[in-house]
Amino acid sequence: MKKTRAIIAAVMAAAMVSCSSYKNLAYLQDLQERVSYLVQERPEAKISVGDKLSITVTCSNPTLAAPFNVASGHSYYDATSGNVNYSAQSEESKGYLVDKNGEIDFPVLGKINVAGTTLVDLKNEIERRLKVKPYIQDPLVFVEFMNFKVTMLGEIGNGNYTFPSGEVTILEAIAEAGINNTGVIDDIWVIRTTGGERRLYSINLKTKDLYDSPVYYLQQNDLVYVKPKNGLRDSKTDNMFQNVSLVSSFVTTVTTLITSVLLYLNVKK
Repeated sequence: MKKTRAIIAAVMAAAMVSCSSYKNLAYLQDLQERVSYLVQERPEAKISVGDKLSITVTCSNPTLAAPFNVASGHSYYDATSGNVNYSAQSEESKGYLVDKNGEIDFPVLGKINVAGTTLVDLKNEIERRLKVKPYIQDPLVFVEFMNFKVTMLGEIGNGNYTFPSGEVTILEAIAEAGINNTGVIDDIWVIRTTGGERRLYSINLKTKDLYDSPVYYLQQNDLVYVKPKNGLRDSKTDNMFQNVSLVSSFVTTVTTLITSVLLYLNVKK
């Protein structure tokens, strides 16, 4: 009888450890299977002063497109010979920087006001201007951010992460950077600066409510900070959380084994 009680106690302790580990580490714990949730529309990133853009023009005739790619680092047009030449450029010299007036100086087309527009808006505008002159009848323009970055600090892969499309969610950014097991996941800070004001938001990865947060979709220059558990980090804590998944698997195996033993003892009686 004492052995049976001891076994039952062990099973209960194992179950408590497993439950505790789940509550501490699992994301989106309140999502329910086969239940539909409203999805907020993914906002398009707006171009602003200080952004650097990669703009590439292509068409069926590379010679016609060459004069419009002088800042892309791909090619340049030699007006004397009429040839398209290729040369490597430094990263600093590539791209188009949006000046304080919200404009870029594009080859041949001149000044284009881009502040407040999206990448798609700019793509369509350049294609329209190329056709109107007409410089190119069948232009195809590709536009990307060169410096759309999110800064990650704390218990995560520290650094600046760039996203050329200008579209990234908090979950995508965390997956890219790799969060540590020692990091707090129910109070992740996102610090956003807009219009000369800095604001702090808190994200809880344990609940589906994070999808409704105004910072679920990150913006240019957002800072994401993952705090350490209990305000400190040591080797013992690291080892404990690194092995928690192994413990959970072990608990499942032990529980199954103990259940089999209990059934055997009851049959034997």
